[in-house]
Amino acid sequence: MDPAKLRAVKNWPRPTSVRLVQCFLGFTNFYRRFMKTFSTVAALLTALTRKASGRFCWSTEAQQAFEELKHHPITAPILWLPDAELPFIIEVDASEVGVGVVLSQRSGEDKTASLLLLLSASVPGRRQLRHGQP
Repeated sequence: MDPAKLRAVKNWPRPTSVRLVQCFLGFTNFYRRFMKTFSTVAALLTALTRKASGRFCWSTEAQQAFEELKHHPITAPILWLPDAELPFIIEVDASEVGVGVVLSQRSGEDKTASLLLLLSASVPGRRQLRHGQP
């Protein structure tokens, strides 16, 4: 990423309206594939864009989510191609608001994890599915 763009992300001002939150989420959505907990963290900001109260209210939790989402595009891991000779590592994380999956491998002599795939999704509603139900 261009250093000027990295500075722009790092210095992104706190959103002061629903529209500015939507713009920020639109930008960070591109980087969701690099962040295991994107859906869970973004859910706090997405809730601000709903017209439930009609009044924009920025909370401490919203600020924390904003800072976390700002941090990831500048420090995102690089995706790697898999090596069929190495074992795969699958990590799954789920909560009431989101689910994330990471597929990685330990690579090289330093045994650092290389990111192969990352999926993150919001959990819509609390509809209970029963076995055999679509």
